[in-house]
Amino acid sequence: MAATIAAALGLAMPATAAHAQSQVSPEAAPAAWVAYAQTVNGKVTEWLRDEGEAATRLRAYVDGLRPAADQSSPPIMLQLWIDAKGVVTRAEFPPFAHEAANSDLRSLLIGGAVGANPPRGMLLPLRLAAQLDPAPEPAADAPLGAATIPQ
Repeated sequence: MAATIAAALGLAMPATAAHAQSQVSPEAAPAAWVAYAQTVNGKVTEWLRDEGEAATRLRAYVDGLRPAADQSSPPIMLQLWIDAKGVVTRAEFPPFAHEAANSDLRSLLIGGAVGANPPRGMLLPLRLAAQLDPAPEPAADAPLGAATIPQ
């Protein structure tokens, strides 16, 4: 599963209902915000590629959403809130039809340590898009029955 930075880095102000949501395009965002989004992008990709049960089930479910076997899955639009310690505290995304997939994605994201604190003043939530790439074609010299692992 490959995650990519969506068209907006941005973000709602600190949590109160009175604050209106604002967005900043990657082109207009401070360099530190873009670099941080790339760091988070890498972490999300790592979490979604994990070999644990939740990630494996989620990849299998999302794989079934592909329009064709050789095409990427539809993007999953993520909104992530990350605390001052660099831990994902909240994640929102358009829900899947099956609650188990929603639960698996939440379990992979919430509580995940990014490994870096958000830059000072960065607006949240951070918006990313995650997409499951098609499985690579087996090599011509691969033995029959050799498994391929989706990216």
